[in-house]
Amino acid sequence: MNKITRETKESFDSWAESYDGGILIPLLFRRIQKKIVKITGDYENKNILDVGCGTGNLIMMMHDRNKNNKFTGVDISEKMIDIARDKTRGCENIEFIVGKTGSLPFRRNSFDYVTSSVSFHHWPEHEEALKEIYEMIKPSGKLLIADLTIPLFGGKGTNAVVSSKEMSRMMSNVGLGNIQKFSPSNHGKYGLASAILGIPMALYGISMGNTACSLTAAAMIAGGIVYSIPDWTSQITVGEKISIER
Repeated sequence: MNKITRETKESFDSWAESYDGGILIPLLFRRIQKKIVKITGDYENKNILDVGCGTGNLIMMMHDRNKNNKFTGVDISEKMIDIARDKTRGCENIEFIVGKTGSLPFRRNSFDYVTSSVSFHHWPEHEEALKEIYEMIKPSGKLLIADLTIPLFGGKGTNAVVSSKEMSRMMSNVGLGNIQKFSPSNHGKYGLASAILGIPMALYGISMGNTACSLTAAAMIAGGIVYSIPDWTSQITVGEKISIER
């Protein structure tokens, strides 16, 4: 196990118990995951894999929308997987296993969809992992990766945060086509507008000594930035396996 993999495992094992109650869940992760569910849409009798599944939140959201499918989650953290199993106990079409990219225990052409939510920057060999996953996707199946685009919230065990352009290049290199980009929430423009409008209001409030105006402006700026965090820190990239063999 290399240094990045070891640090990632240690970090998420120690985070597992407090993970679902943390601020990043409502602030970033859940909003990204809701968009992934929307992108995948309605489908039945499909086989879905989530890589870096954590405590299973994305799989639970996909299952709630489309129960007539088979869901598999894989994560390097045994403690994360234990929590995911407890949360989905009784769901016969959901399975969680401990594993990591580079040695995923799945056959070729096994999955209709492979997803990953804010996990990619922890993978030690990005393009090699994409090649591995490409082989597991069925013809016309899709890979959806949501990940950070700037080195924010990366945390311990981060290999590298890649740009949106680099993500597209790597997906194309391994054979994926019809590559599309999606903003995680589509709310960034509203947050940006709020923050921009707050700046002249803040300047006016300060110059006039108007405390109420200054506080309102500060709330507009801070709220706008927080509201749009998913859109300026992350990107969802979708690629399709357009042929059986490269």
